Amino acid sequence: MTLSQLRQYMRTYVKNQGPAMYSTGWTKAQVRKLSPEQLQEEFDKIQRVVAFTRGLKRDGSPITSASSKKLKTGDDAVNVEAPSPGVPQEKEGATPSQNVSREEVAAPSHSQDIPDTPVEVPSNIASTAPHPASLLKKVGTKKKRLGRKGVHPSQSTIPIEEGDPEAEHKVCLKYASDADSASDDDTPVNFYAVVDWELLPTGLGSINALYRLDNSRKYFTSLREILHLVTRADLMTIYGRVMTFYQDKTAEGVGLVLWGDLKVLMDSPEVNDGSAVWKNQHTWSIQSWKLYSFSGVHVLETVSGLVLHMFVDKKYPLSVSLIERMLDHQLEICRGTVGNELTTAVQLIAFLKKQISDSKRPKVHDWYC
Repeated sequence: MTLSQLRQYMRTYVKNQGPAMYSTGWTKAQVRKLSPEQLQEEFDKIQRVVAFTRGLKRDGSPITSASSKKLKTGDDAVNVEAPSPGVPQEKEGATPSQNVSREEVAAPSHSQDIPDTPVEVPSNIASTAPHPASLLKKVGTKKKRLGRKGVHPSQSTIPIEEGDPEAEHKVCLKYASDADSASDDDTPVNFYAVVDWELLPTGLGSINALYRLDNSRKYFTSLREILHLVTRADLMTIYGRVMTFYQDKTAEGVGLVLWGDLKVLMDSPEVNDGSAVWKNQHTWSIQSWKLYSFSGVHVLETVSGLVLHMFVDKKYPLSVSLIERMLDHQLEICRGTVGNELTTAVQLIAFLKKQISDSKRPKVHDWYC
């Protein structure tokens, strides 16, 4: 793997796996602005978080590998713990950012002390990334690759047929980019309800854990990471567990972020009651506005990093000017959205437009002034 291919892989990894460590993740433009040193540092940090969360028990303790290899040195036998695939091995006396160097990924060498221990390429990311050979097919930008194939990049505009009665609402919709539409976990085919939530302490801080009826689990740091995996009933269950948990505790870290997101989603009044989260809406610059139809939630993110989760059928204290800017920005939906999911998006646009028209309608007492 060349240095340019390695950096391209690291950029892709940081963008796709960023939500495992940050609530808002990274955009493609932000990742491209990182210097090689910053990219290496973010790659190392996110990689350790992903690897660590994949090796957690329900109580938060790490899962240790049962397999070990016995090496004979002279007359003494030494038991060496076999490294778990996908978990980076830290060097003795090295800083965290030095654990995964470019030389190790590009051309790993066998240890002189343990000559018969195999080292895979790349050994520390084999379970979380495609094989490096597959990256050779992705050289060049997407636009150049499509140009060589004689096709054009997919458009984000929603196709509207002539005479469509919903055309005035569909013009406020657009397809999310291919990178944003793709998800590590698709909507589950066999759905099982959420039965429990808990906050697990780890060596890198706390992390949220969801448990389903089939005993499966999902680790996450922010609410947006699970919106394509849960229903509205699941969100109500999570809300109840979180509020009960923090009745006599102070929320902090990822727990505080989840608590705040659920409070905005569930408890926000229709009219602004002075809550700090709804203040200064005239200063907000919209970064993204996306619909998660499976859970019936749309998420508004500002350039400053504020993230608001809202149900599609509930009225929130949004100003008229902000709603108009949201409609101009257009609601992002997943490519291939049809049927009930597309209907949900259209109904949300109509619902917001009605709020604008209602705000401009004269009130009853105005007729008698």
